[in-house]
Amino acid sequence: MFVMSDAFLDGRAATRSPFAAPWRNICVLHHPHKADAALLASEIGDWLTMQGLYEVCHSSSWEPDTLSPRLPHVNVIVAIGGDGTMLRAGRSGAAWGVPVLGINMGKVGFLSEVQPDQWRPAIEAMLAWDCWLEERLMISVRVDRRDPDTGGLRTVHTFAALNDAVISRGSLARVIETRIRLDGENLAAITCDGLIVATPTGSTGYALAAGGPILPPELRNIVIVPVAPHLSLNRPLVLSEGTEVQVRATWDYEAMLTVDGHFHLDMEEGDEVTVVASEHPARYVRTGSRQNFYQTLVGKLGTTY
Repeated sequence: MFVMSDAFLDGRAATRSPFAAPWRNICVLHHPHKADAALLASEIGDWLTMQGLYEVCHSSSWEPDTLSPRLPHVNVIVAIGGDGTMLRAGRSGAAWGVPVLGINMGKVGFLSEVQPDQWRPAIEAMLAWDCWLEERLMISVRVDRRDPDTGGLRTVHTFAALNDAVISRGSLARVIETRIRLDGENLAAITCDGLIVATPTGSTGYALAAGGPILPPELRNIVIVPVAPHLSLNRPLVLSEGTEVQVRATWDYEAMLTVDGHFHLDMEEGDEVTVVASEHPARYVRTGSRQNFYQTLVGKLGTTY
């Protein structure tokens, strides 16, 4: 049984007929450097077009300027690639409430449950409403910088992230000192190689490798994980839903901000990074069991029963 939120409907469809909108306008997204992904995207697009019921567009997951103008008219994205492609697709569709059906052609595949040889039954199940919608917390990341003329802070960059924001040292093996505030109140100063501020989705990525906890994707909590802390708080923190995180870092050489492993910003002394929950969740179409997250996790970690 398909579960759809009122926010997703957004006036696009008043019926749950299998062949009515919101599935009529479909964008097939693929990784541009994976030849198999491009071939599969073409095959899926041809199959959908042959049904005579759907309007299909194609785009590379690395061309947001091409995809963005189409999103107001797209009802669902079929994304073909690895977790990086699923992250890009989820971020792209979030602001418009467009969900993503992921077909895994990557190495890990935490975000996509459908294997390439199973694309047709998965898409048929989606088109027949035999699926459910999973919402995942995204975060908004803002960088404020000291104005040399006024001395005040001004916003210089904003990012949307599904995985994490990471403040880390640059190319030299030097620690940075991070000062953390939660909802405007001082929390701690942590000297470390880096600091990860992650969503539940990001908890199975870099945060997990750095010793952080695993959070199920339906939670709306943010986790803070220090990377190689030195004489500092050396445990990850799981924050209450809605907590605002502010981090100011100092360093002797260079530091950087990386968002979702994709966006990169060289930081300046005195920069302040603020992370809050986004009002726009990423949405993924699921055709399997609601317990697939745990089954996938155990499989990816190589744990046997």
